[in-house]
Amino acid sequence: MAWNTPIIYSIYPICAAVGLLCTVCTMASVKLHPSEYDVHCGGIFVGMQELLIPPFGNDGMWMTHVLTYLLESIILVMFLPLAKKRFSLAV
Repeated sequence: MAWNTPIIYSIYPICAAVGLLCTVCTMASVKLHPSEYDVHCGGIFVGMQELLIPPFGNDGMWMTHVLTYLLESIILVMFLPLAKKRFSLAV
């Protein structure tokens, strides 16, 4: 039944949308090198998997995805001042 599913399943699409939006905006505005970004995000994802999947199983996999997107969003928000500086100079 849909009523017995954990809340993490309904949070995932929202976190994914925000994370991807931050990724696209930051990559386009700051010209962050994609391979460096992917290496850091991959490390975060693998670390989360090792910590969360053994104790929580399938729910740990979903928590890994949600927390990875949230951490990516936080990391990319730190680049916003650089993006603002770049756009203010271009105007």
